Amino acid sequence: MNTRLTAVLVLKDVLIEGRSLTEALTQHIPAGSESDIAFTKMLCFGTLRWYHKLDFWLNELLGHRLKPKDRDIEILLMLGIYQVAFSTKPDHACVNETVTVTRLLKKPWASKLVNGVLRNFLRKREALEGLADHSVATRFSFPAWLSDKLSGDYGEDTESLLASLQTQAPLTLRINRQAQTALEFKQHLQQNGLTFLEHPELDNAVTLMTPCNVEDIPGFYDGSCSVQDAAAQWCASLLHLQPGQRLLDACSAPGGKTAACLEMEPSLDVTAIDVDPKRQERTQENLTRLRLNANVLSANAADTHTWWNGHLFDRILLDVPCSATGVIRRHPDIKVLRRQSDIQALQKTQIALLEGLWPLLREGGHLLYSTCSLLSDENEQAVGAFLKQHPDAEHKPLPHIQGTVERPYGRQFLPQVGGHDGFYYALLCKRN
Repeated sequence: MNTRLTAVLVLKDVLIEGRSLTEALTQHIPAGSESDIAFTKMLCFGTLRWYHKLDFWLNELLGHRLKPKDRDIEILLMLGIYQVAFSTKPDHACVNETVTVTRLLKKPWASKLVNGVLRNFLRKREALEGLADHSVATRFSFPAWLSDKLSGDYGEDTESLLASLQTQAPLTLRINRQAQTALEFKQHLQQNGLTFLEHPELDNAVTLMTPCNVEDIPGFYDGSCSVQDAAAQWCASLLHLQPGQRLLDACSAPGGKTAACLEMEPSLDVTAIDVDPKRQERTQENLTRLRLNANVLSANAADTHTWWNGHLFDRILLDVPCSATGVIRRHPDIKVLRRQSDIQALQKTQIALLEGLWPLLREGGHLLYSTCSLLSDENEQAVGAFLKQHPDAEHKPLPHIQGTVERPYGRQFLPQVGGHDGFYYALLCKRN
């Protein structure tokens, strides 16, 4: 397995074919040593995380772009520049190993080009870094449209927000209190040599100091815990769940929030629905692993006539499809795959889901609207537009939570270095 060649193939799928990074990695990474696989993933994640800065530098170094049929060589060049600029590998090794890949791509003519461009970057690195710093977008490696939108929403806090989105996200666990106490689980972590940080406000959340594979987490396959960001874990607390209530988890896959609610209140009568049958298979697998029960359905939640039996719900959790801008550090391909035109279409889907599911909520019931977005268009603007059309909908303020800011409607979680992702919640109550 040549790690750099595999990384080029993965990045081609993302940048040219428009596939997600997760899908491309699954497609191209063969069985191999853990170190090779980890290095390949590091190259792919890192190149996409810094893609817009790398692309800017490549423009400066090339003068003119290569023909479309040689886009793989441009990707290889960005991969090489990333290694020189951001990895700990010696510069000469980064250059030589990258040049070698031209022959594996059956384009030996490109060897001199790749060698020359990378050595030119080494000579001009300081000047090129200064040029990139002139723009906030290229300094933090974001598409200009997204940098501008975030600047419009966050003003003087934009740069610290972009910087936090360029850091590596931590591995946070949700302890299944139906399987053991939080104290027992933490003791098991310590006995297995895993160090962690306790969450200051969530008793069931712990963040591992060093990320690891789930098979190394004690009791994971027996249902002792789940991997879930701390911001997402707040859903169960904010819903004010009571024994025996009927809960609808719309857009539920892969089941993390469904499970969090059932772990908090096992007597809930839960319907978990999602439009993607494959992802719903994962929902059922996760519930089975955690020994939890729900009615798992695959359908478009907004098309209620295809699945709803007419019984009203006490609680609705609506985690809508969104731009996922709050989880960019986990999925850096979002920055190259998402388009500005997507936001308006997503907002239409979000409001359509609100409109379609609101009649299913009983009077006095609560609907918790959530996204993993940082954009006001998808968050408070979408909720505000819905409230204007529904006088029977009342916005309920949420409690103060560390790392969040209050919005006109709801509360925005801002991504924290070493902490939770970007997330948004708004709680709506149906008036009697």
